[in-house]
Amino acid sequence: MIDDESGIFIPPAKTYLDDIEIYDAELGGVVPAWKSLIYHGYKARRFAQLRADSAGAVDEGTGIQQPPPLVADAIAQAEADLMTRILDSIRGLSDRMTALEQRADEEERARQAEDALTLAEDIAEAAPQALLSALADRPARLH
Repeated sequence: MIDDESGIFIPPAKTYLDDIEIYDAELGGVVPAWKSLIYHGYKARRFAQLRADSAGAVDEGTGIQQPPPLVADAIAQAEADLMTRILDSIRGLSDRMTALEQRADEEERARQAEDALTLAEDIAEAAPQALLSALADRPARLH
């Protein structure tokens, strides 16, 4: 930049990343950081655009049956698989808990039946005649 009145060259003010130099092999060595950022940003944007174009345009002549899977689809599928495995595990635990509860109920009924049988045996030993008369008074039930 040249000052209008004196004709002396005045260098422009430094802006962000003007004076930072980095090594970038793709650009051929040491380059300003802004140049590397612009180049790699454009390269990433172009790659994403090509990826989207290749996923959308499927040619039957090439033999490709489906577009290549996108990363977002793979992540969603992995999360769905994980949720399926978690739900299956929860169902398995629920089935096991139900079986344990049924077994506990059966054990409780068996214990009550043993207690009733023990009580009947104690009554029979203490007063066998009273037990026989009590049983004779009840109508017979067939199950």
